[in-house]
Amino acid sequence: MAINAGSQAYGVDLPPTQYDQDWTTQSPTTTTYTAGQPEVGVNFVAPSSGRVLVTLGAGTRTTTAVTTRAVVTFIVYNDNSDGPVVQAADFNNGITGIGTASVSQYRYVGTFKMISGLTPGRNYYAQMVHRSTAAVAAGVVSIAARDISVIPLT
Repeated sequence: MAINAGSQAYGVDLPPTQYDQDWTTQSPTTTTYTAGQPEVGVNFVAPSSGRVLVTLGAGTRTTTAVTTRAVVTFIVYNDNSDGPVVQAADFNNGITGIGTASVSQYRYVGTFKMISGLTPGRNYYAQMVHRSTAAVAAGVVSIAARDISVIPLT
């Protein structure tokens, strides 16, 4: 539903942008997506358009000269992280990078994805998840400065 010039806008039309971040270093060791600790995610209400923009940011690095890399993406659920999945984790919707083969340097990247078809006024939960592209020892692949925002679109 579009908001036309002169139309009255209601709270469900433009709910607030939601944002969460954490600087705790994560070190994925498997190819299974996990939320990490602490979890980074936001509750949001779908606007009347049923469309939101999800933005992600993260720093990744690999501490040895390997081709394994970190993958950071998101999942959208109805209501909360125990609800049905609306948008599954997808490698192509996220951040991936080899980073540098140095224990002190991270490569910081951001991305975004528009999600449509949401039910206006319904509560959703967007959660950051991450994994490694191959099984590795702890500390080989690291993720830092994870952040997510959900921006309602008209």
